Amino acid sequence: MMIQKNQYIEDSQAKLTMPNESWVSLKLGIKSRLYKNIKIVAVMLFLLLLIILTCFKINTFISNDSHSQIQDIQTELTTEHLNLVSNFISHKFRMGSWRYVNSEIIKNEIRVFIQIPEKLQIDKQYQQNYIQKAICPNKAHSIWQHLSPSQLEIHLFTGYKHNSIYAFCA
Repeated sequence: MMIQKNQYIEDSQAKLTMPNESWVSLKLGIKSRLYKNIKIVAVMLFLLLLIILTCFKINTFISNDSHSQIQDIQTELTTEHLNLVSNFISHKFRMGSWRYVNSEIIKNEIRVFIQIPEKLQIDKQYQQNYIQKAICPNKAHSIWQHLSPSQLEIHLFTGYKHNSIYAFCA
């Protein structure tokens, strides 16, 4: 390998003993392949970005559609729904020390208030789950044909209603 004075060898170039024209063509060949690879990678990244954006748009469209269906159900709450829920809950608490107090329609939700003799002896993180499993109607119950689970809110309180713990039946 011959290196003449004032010539440098770059990492991506191979310096061989050959005439100057061959050296230039070798250098251009490496650069053209590099540019082709960069173009291919850029096109692939653009297509990947386009696919991701399309998926987000489809997901937004689907979630907005399901959200609007829930909004339609929520605007239809009446005293008939309130009576249906009251009858279901009052039958559950006829016996025992827990007492069904009342149900109210507030902000397109039916809030059920149940008075309990003492606070639940369960960690706060598990209280909502307990309310959902023990008090909320089962998923197969006919009540869900008339309202959505996010519209039914169960409150448990010991002294005053405003100090209640609660959970949505969703």
